Amino acid sequence: MSYLLQDEEGQILGPHSIGVGYVGPKVRFLKEIGRAEFHTTTSEEAVATYR
Repeated sequence: MSYLLQDEEGQILGPHSIGVGYVGPKVRFLKEIGRAEFHTTTSEEAVATYR
C-alpha cells in the first residue's frame, strides 16, 4: 500500500517537487502510529527551510 497525493475528488495527482523521494516502510509505520506527520509545501519553502 502507498500514500498518494489526491485532489478533492480523489483523483491521483502527480508530485512536482525537489523534495519528492522514496518513503520506506519505517517512515510509513511512524505515520500509522502517530509518531510522524506529513505536510505539503512548495519547493521554494522547502529550500528556504533547508537553508
